[in-house]
Order: sequence, then C-alpha cells, then structure tokens
Amino acid sequence: LHHLSFFENIMKRIDFLKLFGEIPMYFKNDYEQAVIRSVPYPNFTMFVIKFKGQKEFVAKKGSSVIVDVLTEQNRITKEEYDNF
Repeated sequence: LHHLSFFENIMKRIDFLKLFGEIPMYFKNDYEQAVIRSVPYPNFTMFVIKFKGQKEFVAKKGSSVIVDVLTEQNRITKEEYDNF
C-alpha cells in the first residue's frame, strides 16, 4: 500500500510522455533481478516486466518493481533486455 501511494505521487509529478518519449525504454532492477520495458501510448505508459529466464508480463499499477525502477532509472539497451 505504501508503494501504491508513492507510485501515484510519481505519476502526478512526472510527465511520462516527456520522460519516456515516443519510443520504448529499457531498465534493470538489480534488487528484484528483473528488467522492465516501457511501452508509451498517447496518454499513458505501460510497463512490461521480465524476470531472469521467464516470459515478460504487463506490470500491475503500483508494482513495487516499477516504483523501484522509476526511482533508480538504471537504463539498459534493448539487447540487454532481450538477452536477460
């Protein structure tokens, strides 16, 4: 629940269309051993999570993995994401 309010606070303060532009961006969450892909749409950004050796899935709103990634902003390349 703490993460949800933190995530909502981030959503209010950051213009995701400016931050993520119009192309997917890729991030790594070392603590969770996961990689994240942003999927920008005209009015929102969807996030996809992939844990090591598993298939990717759409993140739920307020996901602590996404909150951590937005805080750390540890960007990686598409190739690093694909090979994770």
